[in-house]
Amino acid sequence: MRPMRCQLFRTDPPTLLAALTQETMLVRYQECLAAEIPSLAEQTLIRHLRRLTGYASQVLSSGFETLARNDIQAADELLSDIFAVATFHGWDLPRGLLGADRDPDSARIWLLDGATVALSRARTVTDKVDMTGHNRATQS
Repeated sequence: MRPMRCQLFRTDPPTLLAALTQETMLVRYQECLAAEIPSLAEQTLIRHLRRLTGYASQVLSSGFETLARNDIQAADELLSDIFAVATFHGWDLPRGLLGADRDPDSARIWLLDGATVALSRARTVTDKVDMTGHNRATQS
C-alpha cells in the first residue's frame, strides 16, 4: 500500500476559488475526468465522476455563484475534486482553498488556519468489481 501524502498550501481562499472556477480550469478538469472514466470498472466511482462533470457543466453555463447558491455541498464537492485532480496532475495553481467533499471516498480539504489548507485524497473500492456496463467487459 502506498503511503498517504498530505500537501499543504498557503494562500487566501478567494484567490484559489477564482482560479478553480475559471473556464479553462473547468474544461481541463472535465477533459481529465472524461479520459479517466472509460478505464474504470467501479460503477460507484463512475457515477461520482459523472456527477462532478455535471456540476462543472453547470458552473460553465450559469457560473459558480449559481451552483453555490443552489447547492453549497455540490459546490464544495466540485472545488475539492478540482483541487485534488489539479494537484495530483501537477497543474499550476495559486495556493489555497476552502471546501470539503461530502463523499468519504474522495478529496478532503482542511482549512488549518487563515492561510493554510491541507489536502488529503483517498479512494476505496470493494474487493468485488461490478463490470456491468463497462465497455471492456464485452471485448475479447
